[in-house]
Amino acid sequence: MKKLSRRNFLTAAAAAAGGTILAACAPTPAAAPVIVKETVMVPQKETVVVSNETTVEKVVTSTPAPVKTTKILMWDDTYKPEDAGKPGSLRWDKMHEKFTADHPEVEVEFQPITSGTEVRKAFIAAHAAGNAPDLFYTYPPSMNPYWDQGFLMQMDNYVSNWKYKDLVVEALWYDAKIEDHYYGIPCDFYGMTLLWRKDLFAAEGLDKPPATWDELVEFGKKLTHLDKKQYGFGLLGMAWASWYWENFVWQAGGEVTTRTPDKKVELTFTDDPGVAALQFYQDLKYKHQITQENVLQDYEANQKDFIAGRTAMWMSANTSGNTYIDGGLTLDQFGMTALPAGPGGVKAAQIGGGYWTINAAGDTDHQDAAWTYADWRTNPDTWIFNWQTENEVGVTPTPWIPVYKGLLNQAEFQDVPEEWVKASLDTGKIARTEYIFKDKLEPYFAAPVQTVLTDAKADCKAVLVDAAKKMASEVQDTVLAKSAE
Repeated sequence: MKKLSRRNFLTAAAAAAGGTILAACAPTPAAAPVIVKETVMVPQKETVVVSNETTVEKVVTSTPAPVKTTKILMWDDTYKPEDAGKPGSLRWDKMHEKFTADHPEVEVEFQPITSGTEVRKAFIAAHAAGNAPDLFYTYPPSMNPYWDQGFLMQMDNYVSNWKYKDLVVEALWYDAKIEDHYYGIPCDFYGMTLLWRKDLFAAEGLDKPPATWDELVEFGKKLTHLDKKQYGFGLLGMAWASWYWENFVWQAGGEVTTRTPDKKVELTFTDDPGVAALQFYQDLKYKHQITQENVLQDYEANQKDFIAGRTAMWMSANTSGNTYIDGGLTLDQFGMTALPAGPGGVKAAQIGGGYWTINAAGDTDHQDAAWTYADWRTNPDTWIFNWQTENEVGVTPTPWIPVYKGLLNQAEFQDVPEEWVKASLDTGKIARTEYIFKDKLEPYFAAPVQTVLTDAKADCKAVLVDAAKKMASEVQDTVLAKSAE
């Protein structure tokens, strides 16, 4: 467990009373006044007491009053103990030191964790046991489930007085604002973009990325060479399948899920746009034949295929550019752009990241201290310090979706490719946070996606309806759309 220590303060000690004679008797009939200096601890002002023959002078010392500190627990998935000494960890060390210097009244204990589904289970268990963290970085899909269980503090008092409130990109409040109350503030966000191998494109006479689904297919066919095991487009059909597929549902003009007036969640992915998105997946695999052979392979395998040139296009977060640079690609070999538009010209891209949320069960001191850290981490000055620190320790810079409207220009502080910055800004304009109830529903989506990707004859509408009926029977507060009845 890594503990962030407070700055050491110098506490002065002073003696009280004592009495040092500074003047002696003079040869006159009347005794000369005797001045006695007494040292006292932190009086408000200098005091002089006069008697007939003695003056007592109180001397002020500059001993500071003790700083009241509040210790909070934060689960941290950014710092891995085994990575100590590496650039990424050095960056977080300096960030932690900076917070301590700026806010000695708050002591933060960072407990390293692993992000993902398991941490969500651990978070729920910790609340049940009464030892949940005071401050937690919550992913958008978890906001509603955690709110349902009463884990999240209503932060209206903090947010209403937060000077950056009105500068936050509107789309980022979507999951943090529930029933007109704030339960978190945006921390950082990535956006889903299309990466394309410029060198492979150039070999086929292509000099731009696809802007539509039709161009994705057209270009993908030119880039697919089965004899060389080179494919036009990499698909993600593993357990996280809905993470990528939801983008295609939105681009087709639909919604995966929607909230009903009575607070239920309607499973709208069985509507025509959802069916069209799944049919597009199946066609990419069997009709157009431009996807990799193993469409069920994991995320890392897809990344390796793109780096090795086995796939020419691949959806990836705008913040992942440094991963491919570190993997051996150069800026001349690959580009980054916003996702292609759907058949109706609809542009949409999933954005992810997290909100700072505060434990509803904490006392006021711990909640105030948690807010202090959350506010500090989202402060523009902290972002600038973070970028400058990355430059200093050698972290390859990569762009983030700006949390604030027009307030920060990362390119002023880091050497980030202009193309990456543009892709990030363009993605921010078409941003969509993930579908409602993703935490509860994601495991159910792997089956329909994998079915159509492994069976050319599978009926897309039928497998989606089957999945919806299973969800409605097993997941509380979900209801079927009319298209599935």
